Formats: sequence, C-alpha cells, structure tokens
Amino acid sequence: MHKLLKRVIPIICVVGALGLTACEPVGPLRLELAPSQAFSGANRTMESAIDLSTVPDTSDVEYKVFGKLSTPRVSGFAFSIGLRFDAKDGLREVAAALNVPGEPIKQSKNTFTVGFNKDTGAGVWLWIDDAGSWWSYFPGSSAVATAPSSGTCAPESPCDVVAPAKPKNLLSIDEAEARATRFLLQVGYRLNNFRFTTTKNDYSTEVVGKLFIAGIPTNLGFNFSFGDNGVITAASGPFVVVRRANGYYLISPEEGVKRLSDPRYSALGSSAYSAIGRAVAAPTSSSNSSRVIPITRVEYSLMQSTLANTNTILLPAYTYYNEDGVVGTVIAMKDEYLNFGEMPVNTDEPSPLNTASRITGSPGGSAATPPTMTPPTPESVKLLIGLTEYGATKVATDNGWALRVAMKDGVAFQLTADYSESRVNLTVTKGIVTAVSIG
Repeated sequence: MHKLLKRVIPIICVVGALGLTACEPVGPLRLELAPSQAFSGANRTMESAIDLSTVPDTSDVEYKVFGKLSTPRVSGFAFSIGLRFDAKDGLREVAAALNVPGEPIKQSKNTFTVGFNKDTGAGVWLWIDDAGSWWSYFPGSSAVATAPSSGTCAPESPCDVVAPAKPKNLLSIDEAEARATRFLLQVGYRLNNFRFTTTKNDYSTEVVGKLFIAGIPTNLGFNFSFGDNGVITAASGPFVVVRRANGYYLISPEEGVKRLSDPRYSALGSSAYSAIGRAVAAPTSSSNSSRVIPITRVEYSLMQSTLANTNTILLPAYTYYNEDGVVGTVIAMKDEYLNFGEMPVNTDEPSPLNTASRITGSPGGSAATPPTMTPPTPESVKLLIGLTEYGATKVATDNGWALRVAMKDGVAFQLTADYSESRVNLTVTKGIVTAVSIG
C-alpha cells in the first residue's frame, strides 16, 4: 500500500460533471485549514446562518469503541471542489422544476435567488464561488405544517411546547424517491453518482442522496422533504465539479476517534448530537453512562473540509457509527499534512437573505461586536418559524437571545422550569423550526 501511494500521488484528474476527463501531474500539498470543520457538509446557501457558537460542548462526553475498528486503507486521495461553469443556468432549471417563476436576481456578492420572498422566506437560492455552488429551496413558512406560537410562558412555570399538527397524505417511500429521481433527471444530474436513502415519519417523507466518488461515500448530497399532499417543504443540493488531487497517508481509525472531540478535524453526526443533548439535560449527579457515546463501526469516506480561505475540499476521512446512526466524521490525514489558520472576515455586502435584518433592521450581528439584547416578543419570535435550526440560532444570537430546543422530531427534551424573558424555546421538525415560545 505504501508503494501504491508513492506511485499515485503525482496525478490530478479533472472530473467534469462528476466524470473523469483528464489528468496532469501535481505535487503533494500541505493544507491550511479553517479552525473548525463542525458544519462540514452543510449547504453553503445557508452559510450566513452558521455560527460556530452553536457547536455543542463535547468536553464532558466520552467516545467508547466496542469491538475492532479497521479499514483496508493506509492512504487516500483528496478531491478539490470547483465551480460548475453554468451554475446560474442550473439555478434556472431548479426553479423551473419546482415551478418557481422568475429569473436569477443577484442579492449579494455570492448569492442569487429566483422568486425570493423576504417576508415568508420562500424561493430558490444559489451560493456560488470558486469552491463550487449550492442551491436550496424553501416554499415559505405558510407551506410548512406548524403549531402556533405558545406566546410568553408565565414566570415560575414550566413552558408547554405545542407539537406541530401532523400533515396529511404523506407520500410513500417509493413515491417520494420517484419524485426526487424525476426532479434530478429534469435538472440534469447523473443518478449513478448518488445512493438514495428514503425514510418516512409522522411529519414528512425524506429522501437523501449521498454523493459517491470512485465508490467512496462523501458527506455531500441532496435532501428532499415532502409534507402535506406531497408538497416539497425543503430541498437542497450541490452544483460542483470535482478534481482528484493529492494522495496522503492516514492515521488509524483508533487514532481518529480522539479527533471527534476536536472541531478542527470533526463534524458530529445525529447520533452524537442526540447523546450530547441527553447528557446536557441529565442531572449532574446522574450516571456517567448518559455521557458515553458508543462506536461500533467505521467507514472510510470523503469529508467536505473548509480551507482557511473559505474554499472547500474533500479530504480522506473516517465516519463512525453506532446503532443510532452516524456518530461523526473526522479528517483521517496525518497531522504533518495539516495546518490550521484563521477564518477570514466576511466582507460581503449585506444581503436580504440575512433573516436577522427582518427583526433587528440591521444587516446582522458581527463576530467582533457582542450583540445588543433585543427582548423577544411573541410577534418577533414567530419570524423564527420556517427557518432552519442553524438559521434560528443565528437570528437569536444576533438579537442577544438565549435559545434552546424543547422538542425535536416529536421527542421532547427535559427542560428546567425556570423562566427567562430573553430565552426562546424551539420545536424543530426535520431541521425546520415549526413552533416557538418565550420563557
């Protein structure tokens, strides 16, 4: 395997529309990475809603391996992510497939929209830069099944969170996957590069298409959420060109487990987030078992990683699992290939897509200036309904509000009964805020 790495390092192959087309020599590189990979795989159209302060504290969580972790690799390729040359044409095709009328409108340096409604959040939008482009769609808060705001909770009383109404006539798993497949073919994607997982719960039918490169899974892909009567309540995906780059030696899967607690290398999965939520809610005097996250399996993968210049690249990685799902993904390259820099300050002009401006009347909070506290009201917190969980967190941070998730996908979390006039409680269904309350 070591000889194989030395033979394949000096090759770079251009992948056009995710297919190999040409190769040329290139030398090995030492990479300058951003200080956190916590939101690896996130759709970049939602990047303005991402705030590193929302990364959970994992210092009190232990990862415990059960059994032996092994992969057949000691080396692996990185893949650079480039810009699809016709991304705006692709945005038109996406909008047409979603029956959203209009032409692309430039909202900011990197953002284009079709049919964007600043009051409801409805529309199709595109983030585009040298590192690729990502599209996403939201039909507006009126199209998502929500519960009314609970208003302000009474002091000294627990806050009752109302579950959202369950939608009617949800698509079956086969129907949802067929709808997603027709959409992707209409927009011009090659389906053999994706593997689909379709699930159904009380609130939606979800289709996830994970991108594979040379048979290796990545954490990039498509997401479709179907609600009442088969209406698409959210959808997103990438427009990217992938280039095979350098080969790198890897650490062992056991060494990679230690990186799960370090956001410079890792992005946590749903299993870890759920376990951390339970650990936070559990009394400090309870058993430490609630703070132990088991790991039973590892898979070699490719992880979207952010460079210090904010471009992204797919790096060799390990994804860890347990019976509840994905624990997390870590960069698997040896430290000798990695430096960690500072994230550059975003100098992009304000965009109407920054939802915080709808509440504060300003272009949003600044990382350099602590936000001024704007007391939440029953009217202002309703503007969180329909946002992603990340988006709601960003808006709350910009307004100086405390935030907690009271219910997620039908599961209620244990909450303290104290009252806080600056705290907002969220009900989140498949990543979308569906109900809010103050207290």
